[in-house]
Amino acid sequence: MKIDNLPFYIGEQYENWEFELDILPERIKGYDSYLYVGNNFNLKKSKDKYELLFSLDVLVAVIIFFEREKNTSKIKLSFLIDTCYRTLLLNNRIILIYGKPCLVDRICRLV
Repeated sequence: MKIDNLPFYIGEQYENWEFELDILPERIKGYDSYLYVGNNFNLKKSKDKYELLFSLDVLVAVIIFFEREKNTSKIKLSFLIDTCYRTLLLNNRIILIYGKPCLVDRICRLV
C-alpha cells in the first residue's frame, strides 16, 4: 500500500478541522483525542478510521486504522520527514501512528 499524501500534518491547529471532528475518550492524559468524520480528501475509505491527538489545540499525533488489502502488510512512507511513525498489524487491520516522537511509542503501547 502506498500513500501519496497524508491529510494531517503535525503542528496544524485544531481550528482547521474542528467542524469535522467528534470527541473521543482521552487516550493519553493531557491530550485531546478526536475522530475525523469529514471527507475532504481521497484517502478516506468507508472502513478507515482516523484519530487525531491535540495538545493545546496543536496536532501532535495521528492514528490511522486501515483495512488490510489482500497480500499487503507494508505501507511506504517515504514522504514523512522529521516525524516518528510506526506501523502495526492487528487482526486484519494496518495501524499507522505518526507524530511527535515522545508520543508515538506511548500510543503503540495503548493500541
